[in-house]
Amino acid sequence: MQPKTTLHYTALGLQKMKRKVQAIRECAKNRAEDASYAQDLPDEIGLKLTNRCNLRCTHCFQWDIGGYHHNLDKAALKKDGDLRIEVVRELFEKTREKKSSLYLWGGEPTLYAHWDELIALLKEDPRDTVMCTNGVNLQNQMDSLVSVSECINILFSIEGPEDIHDKIRGKNTYKKILDNLDLLMARQANGEYKGTISVEAVISDGLIPQLYDFCEFYEKKGIDSLFLNFPWYIPEQVANQMDEYFEERYGWMNTSRGQHNSWHSFDFRISPEMIDVLKVQIDKIMKKTWDIRIRFHPELSDDIDDYILGGTKPAQKKSRCLGISNRIDLLPSGEVTPCKKFPEFVVGNLNNGSLEEVWQGGDYKKFREVHNNELMAICAKCEILYANGI
Repeated sequence: MQPKTTLHYTALGLQKMKRKVQAIRECAKNRAEDASYAQDLPDEIGLKLTNRCNLRCTHCFQWDIGGYHHNLDKAALKKDGDLRIEVVRELFEKTREKKSSLYLWGGEPTLYAHWDELIALLKEDPRDTVMCTNGVNLQNQMDSLVSVSECINILFSIEGPEDIHDKIRGKNTYKKILDNLDLLMARQANGEYKGTISVEAVISDGLIPQLYDFCEFYEKKGIDSLFLNFPWYIPEQVANQMDEYFEERYGWMNTSRGQHNSWHSFDFRISPEMIDVLKVQIDKIMKKTWDIRIRFHPELSDDIDDYILGGTKPAQKKSRCLGISNRIDLLPSGEVTPCKKFPEFVVGNLNNGSLEEVWQGGDYKKFREVHNNELMAICAKCEILYANGI
């Protein structure tokens, strides 16, 4: 159950929900008959546009001290290492009729080397698009985003009040982000910006005692939605077990890096002694009816202790990921992964293969067959499971 709201879904919002439900039902039905099943073309496309970022957040699994981006080749961290625009253009062309939705992230997506070309593609072929940004330099891209805003949903990452946020994301970043948030909201209010504006925060020890007040702050500010994300904490013991599991089941991908595998980087956590404090805050939030939409990701209910402490049992009784049959994720290298945050899982590369060849190809089918009824230990923390799983 999620916090109550006075808001009603728009016709477009209901249409998007209906499309999501239909895709999940279709994939569930067909996967029961064929473990390797996938839609003809993916309904959702995730584009990690760049590995580059202008912040070094302390909770980041990519760029914190133990983040896996430190192990990337230097070439992957330059502009030339960003996702090739030719690959993006092919995805637009192949999914023009289907209107696959887009999720843009990074690194920091506003640093993308081919930003202007991407905006031109969205102008020519608008489709539902979410962009997750730290917001620090959004003023540089704001005019271009406004020009395609009928299809854009901007998601600002803000970790709490100024002291909490700056401790995690860097000194003076809070003011820069809030200035850009306010500027975009002003352009939304005067009708220039036609998309939605949302904020997301990773729940941390510092934010927990102020969580209710944080919600009230953004309710008064008048954003569209506030997403409160539980950290993807993977204990070292589980990460070590995952190393062995990957070698056993997916060694044929030849992408394991042992102790440098990405799942070792998910070490940001809520302290056990803060769990009871968090529950009090959640209870207070749940008792109010809000004028914005507030969502916990994932919705935990009775699973909160196990999830926070690093348990491997998925919440919500999820047992099967259908995202591997209706969603494709690309890394800046052009590599295709069925697991958005875990780049070891590589099933092809759109730099040397077409969308259809990779999406319906042997490696992707093999992954779906192995993964069909067997979630991995790390799956319990994955947002795709909770959005596209049953």
